[in-house]
Amino acid sequence: AFETLRRLIASRGKKDPYPAHVFGSQALGWCARATLTPRARRELIREAKEIVDQALAVHRGRPELQQLVHDIRVAELKPA
Repeated sequence: AFETLRRLIASRGKKDPYPAHVFGSQALGWCARATLTPRARRELIREAKEIVDQALAVHRGRPELQQLVHDIRVAELKPA
């Protein structure tokens, strides 16, 4: 599913922030529920942060992206 979202972000990300939002929110959900190694969790959160930050740079002022960036930053601070 994440690979499909990566492709959608690459092809539609400049026009539509939705795939980036889905990636970020699902990554947070996956990190909260799945049994991931601390390293895998850090890498997924890092990728989600990068993707959502890039989407927010293109789609400025989108409150759902701003909230998601905040939520990802909070998740970064939580221990694995």
